[in-house]
Amino acid sequence: MTAILKVQADDFSIIEQHLKDYHIYVSGLKNLKAQYNRLFPKVTTAFRLSEGSSGTMNFKSTTEDFAIERAELSEAIQREILQYDNIISSIENALSALDEKELQFVEYRYFKGWTIEQIMPKLGYSRRGIYGVRDKVKAKFLINLRNLLIY
Repeated sequence: MTAILKVQADDFSIIEQHLKDYHIYVSGLKNLKAQYNRLFPKVTTAFRLSEGSSGTMNFKSTTEDFAIERAELSEAIQREILQYDNIISSIENALSALDEKELQFVEYRYFKGWTIEQIMPKLGYSRRGIYGVRDKVKAKFLINLRNLLIY
């Protein structure tokens, strides 16, 4: 039983880090999407005849060269966008399963980085009461955010 609790404690520390980084993921996702859009701007294809061709017309597309050059970087950025989007939507879905006090706890503890002592008067709970709320949040997040343990 202790081994199971240890694994869950380690698992929850990973989930906690994702929660603490939530706003960074949102900002990072925005930046990745902007970078992706800069890699592939709206470009009109232009073809030109190659000089020195004998009787055959060879077309060269600068847009095609640009796209080929950026394709590998684009795939990496798309993977990151999908990963960030998954983390953000998973956290938002998990938050929807919390009651009001649990939401407030998550906001203060993970999004604002407050200590338990700072949260106690704000929620009007004793230390034991705050730990009770934390344990409920922990139990729900270990189920709802299990997918985040693979990152």
